[in-house]
Amino acid sequence: MVDNTAFTGKHGSLLVGVETSYATGGTADRDIGLMISISVEETSEFVECPSVGARNNQANVRTAYNVKLSIEGTYQHSRLLYYALGAVSTTGGSDPYTHTITEADVIPSLKVQYCKSNAATGNQRLIIGARLNTLALSVDNGSVLKFTADFIGQKVTFSDSTASQTIDDILPPGNPQVDVQLGADDSEPTVTVTAVQGFDLNIDNGLIVSKPINSVTITEAIAGNRRYSGTLRVAESAGATTVELIKRVLGTSSSTTPDKAQTRNALELYWTNGLTPVDSIKIVLYGVSFGGATAKSVPGELDILEIPFVAESLGSCSGVDDIADASF
Repeated sequence: MVDNTAFTGKHGSLLVGVETSYATGGTADRDIGLMISISVEETSEFVECPSVGARNNQANVRTAYNVKLSIEGTYQHSRLLYYALGAVSTTGGSDPYTHTITEADVIPSLKVQYCKSNAATGNQRLIIGARLNTLALSVDNGSVLKFTADFIGQKVTFSDSTASQTIDDILPPGNPQVDVQLGADDSEPTVTVTAVQGFDLNIDNGLIVSKPINSVTITEAIAGNRRYSGTLRVAESAGATTVELIKRVLGTSSSTTPDKAQTRNALELYWTNGLTPVDSIKIVLYGVSFGGATAKSVPGELDILEIPFVAESLGSCSGVDDIADASF
């Protein structure tokens, strides 16, 4: 007998909404990009209680209940950056709108609706009190901008409600529309990094879980130390860009050997889908330090220089798209 109620990716949906206060629920009706993978993990921690005089455990006592959400997708707009960094303001009376995203000590808590639906029935998990712990953006030559994100939630409620996915029509940015700029600390970067083959950017909120001794669920996931890191992948050559990057890895823009002094750099990452009106995202990082350089040579391929970096703070972040303030 064929089971026509079995779910596939076609039946899935994931929508989010900002809670007015932590773990209060609210309305989850916003998409966060083109979903490739969704995973909700609910786990219980138990203490197993053995006893002298018996081979079997006499009890398994639950001490904690944990909720994690992991997603992977194709980037379309900057909602996830707002959820990762904390604050947003939107300007513009019509398309295109500009969303200026800034750091905040308290990041938004979210209601996440993860649903699998057939025509008449569904499995719906509502994750309450979800906060974004880590966000990674990545692009390589021949690809589009992708993201992965991990969230920690307080609890899940389950129902047989149905829902369908909202799919935005914003064209994802591809690697031909990627631009990387390098500059001096705390200033707008102006030097184009040529021959970029790809890069990764990671934002880590270092969430700290607060749980009282008299509860199995957490009280709150609190933002801890924020950290920015990433990797540039550049085609190595004798050109000015490679030389400039290697010198900055060594210490300063004039270093030829490892130097005690180290220049604090600024780094700009910019993507656009090339349309009119444009959809784009621009991120500027301050206090950037390059952590080394790994040179790779493979027969029949470009020589690639991989340069990891860390940054102290966000200089600026702005997303441009067709999403009005009330819908963001």
